[in-house]
Amino acid sequence: MGSIFFSWKKQEHESNKEDEHHKSADADLADKAANTAATTDQNPSKSALNPQTLDTSKPSMDLHDIEIYQHPIIFPPHMPPPIVHDGPMRVRINMDTYIRTKPIDEESCFDWWTYNGGSPGPIIRIRLGDVLEVHFTNNDQSGMQHNIDFHAVEGPGGGSSLLTVNQGQEKIAIFKPLRAGLFLYHCAMAPAPVHLAQGIKGAEGYNFPEHTDESIGLLADNLLAEPGDNIRIFFVNAGPNLVSSFHLIGGCWDRVWREADLISAPAQAIQTTLVPAGGCVVVDFQPHVPGTYTMVDHSLFRIEKGAVKFIHVKGDPLSRPDLYASGSGHGLENCEACKLHPK
Repeated sequence: MGSIFFSWKKQEHESNKEDEHHKSADADLADKAANTAATTDQNPSKSALNPQTLDTSKPSMDLHDIEIYQHPIIFPPHMPPPIVHDGPMRVRINMDTYIRTKPIDEESCFDWWTYNGGSPGPIIRIRLGDVLEVHFTNNDQSGMQHNIDFHAVEGPGGGSSLLTVNQGQEKIAIFKPLRAGLFLYHCAMAPAPVHLAQGIKGAEGYNFPEHTDESIGLLADNLLAEPGDNIRIFFVNAGPNLVSSFHLIGGCWDRVWREADLISAPAQAIQTTLVPAGGCVVVDFQPHVPGTYTMVDHSLFRIEKGAVKFIHVKGDPLSRPDLYASGSGHGLENCEACKLHPK
């Protein structure tokens, strides 16, 4: 399986230039929300456009003289570097699919259906205004057909109709994403639930300001942070069947861009946010008390199936007695083999 995380930043107006200075992440998202005023123009094609959508009133797919950028193959938890270039780019990514047998515990192995050998697949990071060129090859020796349905792509099958490949076949498709955000991609061949359950899915993602810390310490499975850090999580629920009740034990999500809607203002102080199958969410959390925070699906039986991760905030949890203190002088105590909030 694989997932694609698309993050896009629109080129500035007709000049296609990027912002001359980078805003903070919070200010950048606030600007997006501030520019969502509704219009009553009787001709929608002439209405003021939201800065996180593209003008589709006239064809704009001319690929001549657009410089090609070869997108690296990078898997989560690592993040591809941002594209630093004035004007739109033709972002080319080479993808393939094949079965890869990997252990899932000390005794069992599983045949993963992968994109580029990974499940989830590589993260794709482009800007709004760029063109995405996908080269897709089917290296699955079982003889199965595969394709890619990009939730960010507008058109039949999310592009899967152009990228359905037989064993040994390669196809190329070109797309221009129209909306900024975080999006899922996956194989849509029948039976699609089986392809998804076997792991062939991925995600697309957000363009960070230059000063944002993208070090692996903030992106790994169990995150490491300092008190006061702003932690941003891009969460994808590939499904295929169940919704996720994304919850943080020990805190609230300070800001929630529900269903990865980066155009609207975020909700605030949310204890649990619902993420539908095939959907995404972007959340911020700023810890003030040191210690371990636990990310779970609040359908808590899923913890036993591995749906649990931790955020480790450096320091002594009792170092902030103004926020978190014992009234009887005792320290922290956890049950044995606690899976929820270890020290």
